[in-house]
Amino acid sequence: MVKVDLIKLIRPTQWVKNSFVLAPLLFTHSFTNANDLLNSAYAVLIFCIASSVTYIFNDYKDIEADRNHPTKSKSRPLASKTVSKNQGFLLGLFLFLILVILLAFAMSLGLILVIMGYLLLNVCYSILLKNYPFIDVICVSAGFVLRVYAGAIAISVPVSPWMFVTTLSVALFISISKRKHELYLIDNPLGSTRAVLRNYSLGLTRRLVIVTGTLTLIFYSLFVITSKENLIITVPLVAYGLFRYWYICEHYGKGESPAEAIFTDKQLLLCATIWTILSGWLVWNSG
Repeated sequence: MVKVDLIKLIRPTQWVKNSFVLAPLLFTHSFTNANDLLNSAYAVLIFCIASSVTYIFNDYKDIEADRNHPTKSKSRPLASKTVSKNQGFLLGLFLFLILVILLAFAMSLGLILVIMGYLLLNVCYSILLKNYPFIDVICVSAGFVLRVYAGAIAISVPVSPWMFVTTLSVALFISISKRKHELYLIDNPLGSTRAVLRNYSLGLTRRLVIVTGTLTLIFYSLFVITSKENLIITVPLVAYGLFRYWYICEHYGKGESPAEAIFTDKQLLLCATIWTILSGWLVWNSG
């Protein structure tokens, strides 16, 4: 049982977020190169370990608050006491040492700097920045941008500015959807274990979801128009994916976990699969 809870502590279901590392590989035709495939996979592995380190640190930092949360008190191993603080600390230290070794073998100063920036950002977020409205969701979204940048460094390619702003927009869309869902779950934001929620309202988050969703669609369209025009036919898929995610957040209450929303909704999963395959095929055909 303890082994299962230790696995839950590193949140492997959240590793799907690290697929953003593969974005430069997909859109630059580099997926036909074996070395680039291996380098991208290595970068994904590094981000999986790094993100798990930050999850453990965040759970360790929020252990008392999580114990007062209606769901986290049962789902988080440290808060539910199924994993002790010492076990959590040792696991976090072990993963950090693995991360250092992986970065040493990578021998990429750029990748090392990105990972250091990611870890520093998450430490600052867990300690302080998560308590400030808008800064909290921007910090979370910046983590996705760093993933894309790491993917570009791994295969030594430049990244279109449109890809960066598209990534930021979709990450903000997901992050704000999560805040909106959290507001749905509680009767009194002032008494919530996430203090920043007292600065948000359902009305505000609804409008922000509309804005960020719209920006995502606009920036993605500009990205494909300026880089790979034949990918313009994927825009309807992106639009449907955004609408579907919004729908399941509103009607099924799955906004708290983007990974759960993707893997438990067949339509959203099918849409993401078709978009990936179609985008890869179109990029491959464009040479």
